[in-house]
Amino acid sequence: MIEEQIESKLIEQIKTGEHVIASLPFKGNSLFSGKLGRILYLAYNYKLLGNEENIETAVTYLDELFDYFKSGSPEAILEIPWVLPSLCRVIMTLNQDNIIDIELQDDEFFVFDEMVYKSAKTYLANNNIDFLYGAAGALSYLVNRIDYNGKIKDYITDAFESLMLLKMEDEHGVRFFNSHISKQNRSADIDLGVAHGQSGLILVLLDIYKAGILQPEIRGLIIGMLKYILGLERKPERADGVYSYFPVTIDENFARTAPENIKKYNDRMGWCYGDLNIALVFYRCADVLNMPELLIKADTLGRDTCTRLTEEESGIENAHLCHGSASMVLMYNALYREQPLPEYMDTKNFWMEYTHNYIQNELKDPESNGRAEQLLMGIPGVMLVLINEALGGNQKWQSIFLM
Repeated sequence: MIEEQIESKLIEQIKTGEHVIASLPFKGNSLFSGKLGRILYLAYNYKLLGNEENIETAVTYLDELFDYFKSGSPEAILEIPWVLPSLCRVIMTLNQDNIIDIELQDDEFFVFDEMVYKSAKTYLANNNIDFLYGAAGALSYLVNRIDYNGKIKDYITDAFESLMLLKMEDEHGVRFFNSHISKQNRSADIDLGVAHGQSGLILVLLDIYKAGILQPEIRGLIIGMLKYILGLERKPERADGVYSYFPVTIDENFARTAPENIKKYNDRMGWCYGDLNIALVFYRCADVLNMPELLIKADTLGRDTCTRLTEEESGIENAHLCHGSASMVLMYNALYREQPLPEYMDTKNFWMEYTHNYIQNELKDPESNGRAEQLLMGIPGVMLVLINEALGGNQKWQSIFLM
Protein backbone atom coordinates (compact mmCIF):
# COMPACT_ATOMS: atom_id res chain seq x y z
CA MET A 1 0.00 0.00 0.00
CA ILE A 2 2.83 2.39 0.93
CA GLU A 3 4.65 1.62 -2.34
CA GLU A 4 1.44 2.34 -4.29
CA GLN A 5 1.10 5.70 -2.51
CA ILE A 6 4.72 6.60 -3.33
CA GLU A 7 4.21 5.62 -6.98
CA SER A 8 1.01 7.65 -7.16
CA LYS A 9 2.78 10.69 -5.67
CA LEU A 10 5.62 10.31 -8.17
CA ILE A 11 3.33 10.09 -11.21
CA GLU A 12 1.21 13.00 -9.98
CA GLN A 13 4.30 15.19 -9.64
CA ILE A 14 5.55 14.17 -13.09
CA LYS A 15 2.18 15.11 -14.60
CA THR A 16 2.25 18.47 -12.81
CA GLY A 17 5.75 19.00 -14.16
CA GLU A 18 4.56 18.18 -17.68
CA HIS A 19 1.95 20.93 -17.46
CA VAL A 20 4.40 23.50 -16.08
CA ILE A 21 7.16 22.70 -18.58
CA ALA A 22 4.73 23.15 -21.47
CA SER A 23 4.45 26.79 -20.39
CA LEU A 24 8.23 27.36 -20.28
CA PRO A 25 9.73 28.27 -23.67
CA PHE A 26 13.32 27.05 -24.06
CA LYS A 27 16.15 29.19 -25.42
CA GLY A 28 18.64 28.01 -28.02
CA ASN A 29 19.44 24.49 -29.19
CA SER A 30 21.73 22.95 -26.58
CA LEU A 31 21.16 19.81 -24.53
CA PHE A 32 21.76 21.50 -21.22
CA SER A 33 19.60 24.58 -21.64
CA GLY A 34 17.74 24.47 -24.95
CA LYS A 35 15.79 22.53 -27.57
CA LEU A 36 17.80 19.32 -27.35
CA GLY A 37 17.23 19.08 -23.62
CA ARG A 38 13.51 19.52 -24.18
CA ILE A 39 13.61 16.70 -26.75
CA LEU A 40 15.19 14.34 -24.21
CA TYR A 41 12.61 15.24 -21.59
CA LEU A 42 9.63 14.92 -23.96
CA ALA A 43 10.79 11.54 -25.27
CA TYR A 44 11.08 9.96 -21.83
CA ASN A 45 7.88 11.60 -20.65
CA TYR A 46 6.23 9.89 -23.61
CA LYS A 47 7.82 6.56 -22.70
CA LEU A 48 6.30 6.76 -19.23
CA LEU A 49 2.92 8.42 -19.83
CA GLY A 50 2.28 7.62 -23.51
CA ASN A 51 1.30 11.13 -24.56
CA GLU A 52 1.59 10.98 -28.37
CA GLU A 53 1.73 14.76 -28.64
CA ASN A 54 4.98 14.77 -26.68
CA ILE A 55 6.79 12.32 -28.96
CA GLU A 56 5.45 14.07 -32.05
CA THR A 57 6.80 17.36 -30.74
CA ALA A 58 10.16 15.75 -29.92
CA VAL A 59 10.46 14.32 -33.45
CA THR A 60 9.51 17.67 -34.95
CA TYR A 61 12.24 19.35 -32.92
CA LEU A 62 14.74 16.69 -34.04
CA ASP A 63 13.84 17.30 -37.69
CA GLU A 64 14.30 21.03 -37.14
CA LEU A 65 17.76 20.48 -35.69
CA PHE A 66 18.78 18.18 -38.55
CA ASP A 67 17.64 20.74 -41.10
CA TYR A 68 19.40 23.49 -39.18
CA PHE A 69 22.78 21.74 -39.21
CA LYS A 70 22.42 20.61 -42.82
CA SER A 71 21.68 24.20 -43.83
CA GLY A 72 25.31 25.21 -43.39
CA SER A 73 24.26 28.64 -42.13
CA PRO A 74 26.88 30.66 -40.23
CA GLU A 75 24.86 30.28 -37.04
CA ALA A 76 24.67 26.49 -37.44
CA ILE A 77 28.41 26.21 -38.13
CA LEU A 78 29.16 28.09 -34.91
CA GLU A 79 26.97 25.70 -32.90
CA ILE A 80 28.36 22.47 -34.39
CA PRO A 81 31.13 21.93 -31.79
CA TRP A 82 28.93 21.92 -28.71
CA VAL A 83 25.42 20.99 -29.94
CA LEU A 84 26.02 18.39 -32.65
CA PRO A 85 27.70 15.74 -30.42
CA SER A 86 24.78 15.97 -27.99
CA LEU A 87 22.23 15.79 -30.81
CA CYS A 88 23.73 12.61 -32.19
CA ARG A 89 24.12 11.10 -28.73
CA VAL A 90 20.48 11.82 -27.87
CA ILE A 91 19.34 10.11 -31.07
CA MET A 92 21.46 7.05 -30.27
CA THR A 93 20.06 6.92 -26.74
CA LEU A 94 16.44 7.19 -27.85
CA ASN A 95 17.09 4.35 -30.30
CA GLN A 96 18.61 2.19 -27.55
CA ASP A 97 15.61 2.75 -25.29
CA ASN A 98 13.23 1.94 -28.15
CA ILE A 99 11.57 5.36 -28.12
CA ILE A 100 12.36 6.28 -31.73
CA ASP A 101 13.84 4.36 -34.66
CA ILE A 102 16.48 6.18 -36.70
CA GLU A 103 18.99 4.19 -38.76
CA LEU A 104 22.41 4.79 -37.20
CA GLN A 105 24.37 3.80 -40.32
CA ASP A 106 22.86 6.58 -42.37
CA ASP A 107 25.45 8.51 -44.40
CA GLU A 108 24.33 11.70 -42.67
CA PHE A 109 25.63 10.32 -39.40
CA PHE A 110 29.02 9.61 -40.99
CA VAL A 111 29.21 13.27 -41.98
CA PHE A 112 28.24 14.29 -38.45
CA ASP A 113 30.87 11.92 -36.99
CA GLU A 114 33.59 13.66 -38.98
CA MET A 115 32.32 17.07 -37.90
CA VAL A 116 32.38 16.03 -34.24
CA TYR A 117 35.93 14.68 -34.66
CA LYS A 118 37.05 17.98 -36.16
CA SER A 119 35.36 19.81 -33.31
CA ALA A 120 37.27 17.67 -30.81
CA LYS A 121 40.52 18.56 -32.53
CA THR A 122 39.64 22.26 -32.40
CA TYR A 123 38.79 22.02 -28.72
CA LEU A 124 42.09 20.30 -27.99
CA ALA A 125 44.01 22.89 -29.97
CA ASN A 126 42.56 25.39 -27.49
CA ASN A 127 43.20 23.39 -24.30
CA ASN A 128 39.48 22.73 -23.81
CA ILE A 129 39.05 19.26 -22.24
CA ASP A 130 35.57 20.09 -20.88
CA PHE A 131 32.91 17.38 -20.79
CA LEU A 132 29.92 19.71 -21.11
CA TYR A 133 31.39 22.08 -23.69
CA GLY A 134 34.64 20.59 -24.96
CA ALA A 135 36.76 17.69 -26.16
CA ALA A 136 35.75 15.13 -23.52
CA GLY A 137 32.10 15.45 -24.57
CA ALA A 138 32.99 15.05 -28.24
CA LEU A 139 35.12 11.96 -27.51
CA SER A 140 32.31 10.49 -25.42
CA TYR A 141 30.03 10.71 -28.43
CA LEU A 142 32.63 9.26 -30.81
CA VAL A 143 33.39 6.19 -28.71
CA ASN A 144 29.67 5.37 -28.68
CA ARG A 145 29.74 5.36 -32.50
CA ILE A 146 32.50 2.79 -32.84
CA ASP A 147 30.16 -0.05 -33.86
CA TYR A 148 28.62 2.02 -36.66
CA ASN A 149 31.51 3.79 -38.37
CA GLY A 150 34.84 2.20 -39.30
CA LYS A 151 36.63 5.56 -39.14
CA ILE A 152 35.92 6.17 -35.47
CA LYS A 153 39.03 4.37 -34.19
CA ASP A 154 41.25 6.58 -36.34
CA TYR A 155 39.39 9.70 -35.21
CA ILE A 156 39.86 8.82 -31.54
CA THR A 157 43.51 7.81 -32.01
CA ASP A 158 44.33 11.12 -33.65
CA ALA A 159 42.44 13.11 -31.00
CA PHE A 160 44.21 11.18 -28.25
CA GLU A 161 47.58 12.18 -29.69
CA SER A 162 46.48 15.81 -29.48
CA LEU A 163 45.28 15.29 -25.90
CA MET A 164 48.65 13.87 -24.85
CA LEU A 165 50.33 17.08 -25.97
CA LEU A 166 48.32 18.93 -23.31
CA LYS A 167 49.13 16.79 -20.28
CA MET A 168 50.87 18.44 -17.33
CA GLU A 169 53.09 15.89 -15.60
CA ASP A 170 55.49 16.10 -12.65
CA GLU A 171 56.14 14.33 -9.36
CA HIS A 172 52.49 14.93 -8.36
CA GLY A 173 51.14 13.01 -11.36
CA VAL A 174 49.22 13.98 -14.49
CA ARG A 175 46.47 16.56 -14.87
CA PHE A 176 44.93 18.68 -17.60
CA PHE A 177 44.13 22.38 -17.64
CA ASN A 178 40.70 23.31 -18.99
CA SER A 179 40.60 26.61 -20.84
CA HIS A 180 36.79 26.64 -20.99
CA ILE A 181 36.13 26.61 -17.25
CA SER A 182 39.18 28.79 -16.65
CA LYS A 183 37.69 31.51 -18.84
CA GLN A 184 34.24 31.04 -17.34
CA ASN A 185 35.46 31.24 -13.73
CA ARG A 186 38.38 33.58 -14.38
CA SER A 187 40.62 31.09 -12.62
CA ALA A 188 43.61 28.93 -13.53
CA ASP A 189 42.60 26.19 -11.05
CA ILE A 190 42.79 22.50 -11.98
CA ASP A 191 39.22 21.20 -11.92
CA LEU A 192 38.54 17.70 -10.55
CA GLY A 193 34.86 17.33 -11.48
CA VAL A 194 32.87 15.39 -14.06
CA ALA A 195 31.39 18.46 -15.75
CA HIS A 196 34.62 20.37 -16.37
CA GLY A 197 37.62 18.44 -15.12
CA GLN A 198 39.70 15.38 -14.46
CA SER A 199 36.86 13.03 -13.43
CA GLY A 200 34.90 13.60 -16.62
CA LEU A 201 37.97 13.04 -18.76
CA ILE A 202 38.90 9.83 -16.90
CA LEU A 203 35.39 8.40 -17.30
CA VAL A 204 35.51 9.07 -21.06
CA LEU A 205 39.00 7.55 -21.33
CA LEU A 206 37.73 4.44 -19.54
CA ASP A 207 34.98 4.08 -22.14
CA ILE A 208 37.61 4.33 -24.90
CA TYR A 209 39.69 1.71 -23.07
CA LYS A 210 36.69 -0.63 -22.85
CA ALA A 211 36.24 -0.24 -26.62
CA GLY A 212 39.71 -1.77 -27.05
CA ILE A 213 41.40 1.42 -28.31
CA LEU A 214 44.88 2.52 -27.13
CA GLN A 215 44.65 0.43 -23.99
CA PRO A 216 48.34 0.58 -22.87
CA GLU A 217 48.50 4.32 -23.47
CA ILE A 218 45.20 5.03 -21.72
CA ARG A 219 46.06 2.83 -18.74
CA GLY A 220 49.31 4.71 -18.24
CA LEU A 221 47.63 8.08 -18.58
CA ILE A 222 44.84 7.27 -16.13
CA ILE A 223 47.28 5.90 -13.57
CA GLY A 224 49.13 9.22 -13.74
CA MET A 225 45.87 11.13 -13.32
CA LEU A 226 44.86 8.96 -10.37
CA LYS A 227 48.22 9.67 -8.73
CA TYR A 228 47.48 13.38 -8.96
CA ILE A 229 43.97 13.01 -7.52
CA LEU A 230 45.04 10.67 -4.70
CA GLY A 231 47.77 13.12 -3.73
CA LEU A 232 45.03 15.65 -2.91
CA GLU A 233 43.22 13.41 -0.41
CA ARG A 234 42.66 14.89 3.07
CA LYS A 235 40.65 13.62 5.98
CA PRO A 236 37.61 15.90 6.45
CA GLU A 237 37.55 18.26 9.45
CA ARG A 238 33.84 18.90 9.73
CA ALA A 239 34.13 20.93 12.90
CA ASP A 240 36.09 23.43 10.84
CA GLY A 241 33.71 23.30 7.87
CA VAL A 242 35.94 21.00 5.77
CA TYR A 243 33.56 18.27 4.58
CA SER A 244 35.26 16.63 1.63
CA TYR A 245 38.13 14.21 1.13
CA PHE A 246 38.96 15.90 -2.16
CA PRO A 247 38.81 19.50 -3.36
CA VAL A 248 36.46 20.74 -6.06
CA THR A 249 39.42 22.51 -7.69
CA ILE A 250 43.05 23.16 -6.78
CA ASP A 251 45.13 26.28 -7.28
CA GLU A 252 48.67 25.24 -8.11
CA ASN A 253 49.97 28.72 -7.37
CA PHE A 254 49.62 27.85 -3.68
CA ALA A 255 50.74 24.90 -1.58
CA ARG A 256 48.15 22.15 -1.35
CA THR A 257 47.81 22.81 2.38
CA ALA A 258 47.53 26.58 2.01
CA PRO A 259 44.27 28.19 3.22
CA GLU A 260 43.53 29.19 -0.39
CA ASN A 261 43.27 25.47 -1.24
CA ILE A 262 41.87 24.07 2.01
CA LYS A 263 38.70 26.12 1.48
CA LYS A 264 38.14 24.18 -1.75
CA TYR A 265 37.54 20.99 0.24
CA ASN A 266 34.04 22.32 0.66
CA ASP A 267 30.49 21.02 0.91
CA ARG A 268 29.73 20.75 -2.82
CA MET A 269 28.20 17.43 -3.84
CA GLY A 270 26.28 16.62 -6.99
CA TRP A 271 26.63 15.34 -10.52
CA CYS A 272 29.06 18.06 -11.57
CA TYR A 273 31.67 18.15 -8.78
CA GLY A 274 32.72 16.68 -5.47
CA ASP A 275 33.52 13.47 -3.64
CA LEU A 276 30.73 11.53 -5.38
CA ASN A 277 32.54 12.14 -8.68
CA ILE A 278 35.80 10.80 -7.26
CA ALA A 279 34.09 7.74 -5.76
CA LEU A 280 32.57 6.89 -9.15
CA VAL A 281 35.96 7.29 -10.84
CA PHE A 282 37.55 4.95 -8.29
CA TYR A 283 34.85 2.31 -8.80
CA ARG A 284 35.12 2.44 -12.59
CA CYS A 285 38.94 2.33 -12.53
CA ALA A 286 38.89 -0.58 -10.07
CA ASP A 287 36.63 -2.50 -12.45
CA VAL A 288 37.93 -1.55 -15.90
CA LEU A 289 41.64 -1.38 -15.08
CA ASN A 290 41.58 -4.18 -12.47
CA MET A 291 42.79 -2.00 -9.60
CA PRO A 292 41.16 -3.61 -6.53
CA GLU A 293 42.96 -1.27 -4.13
CA LEU A 294 40.71 1.51 -5.42
CA LEU A 295 37.60 -0.45 -4.49
CA ILE A 296 38.34 0.01 -0.78
CA LYS A 297 38.90 3.74 -1.26
CA ALA A 298 35.70 4.04 -3.27
CA ASP A 299 33.69 2.28 -0.57
CA THR A 300 35.15 4.49 2.16
CA LEU A 301 34.55 7.66 0.20
CA GLY A 302 31.09 6.67 -0.99
CA ARG A 303 29.94 5.64 2.48
CA ASP A 304 31.18 8.94 3.91
CA THR A 305 29.03 10.90 1.46
CA CYS A 306 26.00 9.01 2.77
CA THR A 307 26.44 10.79 6.11
CA ARG A 308 26.38 14.27 4.57
CA LEU A 309 22.66 14.89 4.63
CA THR A 310 22.29 18.53 5.64
CA GLU A 311 22.49 21.57 3.40
CA GLU A 312 25.64 22.65 5.22
CA GLU A 313 27.35 19.28 4.67
CA SER A 314 26.17 18.63 1.12
CA GLY A 315 25.68 22.05 -0.44
CA ILE A 316 22.28 20.88 -1.72
CA GLU A 317 19.81 23.77 -1.78
CA ASN A 318 17.57 22.96 -4.77
CA ALA A 319 16.32 20.00 -6.79
CA HIS A 320 18.29 20.50 -10.00
CA LEU A 321 20.17 17.97 -12.11
CA CYS A 322 23.56 19.68 -12.01
CA HIS A 323 24.15 20.01 -8.26
CA GLY A 324 20.77 19.66 -6.61
CA SER A 325 18.97 16.78 -4.94
CA ALA A 326 18.00 15.18 -8.26
CA SER A 327 21.69 14.94 -9.08
CA MET A 328 22.19 13.03 -5.84
CA VAL A 329 19.56 10.53 -6.94
CA LEU A 330 21.40 10.17 -10.25
CA MET A 331 24.78 9.73 -8.54
CA TYR A 332 23.68 7.18 -5.94
CA ASN A 333 21.99 5.13 -8.66
CA ALA A 334 25.34 5.14 -10.48
CA LEU A 335 27.30 4.16 -7.36
CA TYR A 336 24.81 1.39 -6.57
CA ARG A 337 25.29 -0.09 -10.04
CA GLU A 338 29.04 -0.18 -9.42
CA GLN A 339 28.78 -1.49 -5.83
CA PRO A 340 25.35 -2.45 -4.43
CA LEU A 341 25.85 -1.19 -0.89
CA PRO A 342 22.54 -0.77 0.94
CA GLU A 343 23.67 2.68 2.14
CA TYR A 344 23.61 3.91 -1.44
CA MET A 345 20.00 2.92 -1.98
CA ASP A 346 18.97 4.34 1.40
CA THR A 347 20.69 7.65 0.63
CA LYS A 348 19.19 7.74 -2.87
CA ASN A 349 15.75 7.39 -1.30
CA PHE A 350 16.55 10.16 1.19
CA TRP A 351 17.41 12.55 -1.64
CA MET A 352 14.35 11.44 -3.62
CA GLU A 353 12.16 12.71 -0.79
CA TYR A 354 14.08 15.98 -0.76
CA THR A 355 13.61 16.24 -4.51
CA HIS A 356 9.85 15.87 -4.17
CA ASN A 357 9.78 18.67 -1.61
CA TYR A 358 12.16 21.02 -3.40
CA ILE A 359 10.56 20.70 -6.83
CA GLN A 360 7.03 21.00 -5.47
CA ASN A 361 7.77 24.58 -4.45
CA GLU A 362 9.37 25.39 -7.79
CA LEU A 363 6.42 23.90 -9.70
CA LYS A 364 4.13 26.28 -7.80
CA ASP A 365 6.32 29.26 -8.69
CA PRO A 366 8.59 28.45 -11.67
CA GLU A 367 9.45 32.12 -12.10
CA SER A 368 11.41 31.87 -8.84
CA ASN A 369 14.08 30.07 -10.88
CA GLY A 370 15.41 32.23 -13.70
CA ARG A 371 16.51 29.05 -15.51
CA ALA A 372 13.41 26.94 -14.89
CA GLU A 373 13.18 25.90 -18.59
CA GLN A 374 16.67 24.35 -18.66
CA LEU A 375 17.55 20.67 -18.41
CA LEU A 376 20.62 21.07 -16.24
CA MET A 377 19.46 23.86 -13.93
CA GLY A 378 15.69 23.74 -14.23
CA ILE A 379 12.51 21.70 -14.00
CA PRO A 380 12.92 19.37 -17.07
CA GLY A 381 16.08 17.78 -15.65
CA VAL A 382 14.40 17.10 -12.32
CA MET A 383 11.41 15.57 -14.11
CA LEU A 384 13.78 13.41 -16.18
CA VAL A 385 15.22 11.95 -12.96
CA LEU A 386 11.74 11.36 -11.54
CA ILE A 387 10.66 9.70 -14.80
CA ASN A 388 13.75 7.51 -14.63
CA GLU A 389 12.74 6.38 -11.15
CA ALA A 390 9.18 5.65 -12.28
CA LEU A 391 10.60 3.52 -15.13
CA GLY A 392 12.83 1.49 -12.81
CA GLY A 393 15.98 3.62 -12.63
CA ASN A 394 17.97 2.22 -15.56
CA GLN A 395 17.08 4.34 -18.59
CA LYS A 396 19.85 4.85 -21.13
CA TRP A 397 19.82 8.66 -21.01
CA GLN A 398 21.97 8.49 -17.86
CA SER A 399 24.92 7.40 -20.02
CA ILE A 400 24.84 10.80 -21.74
CA PHE A 401 25.93 12.15 -18.34
CA LEU A 402 28.56 9.36 -17.93
CA MET A 403 26.44 7.65 -15.28
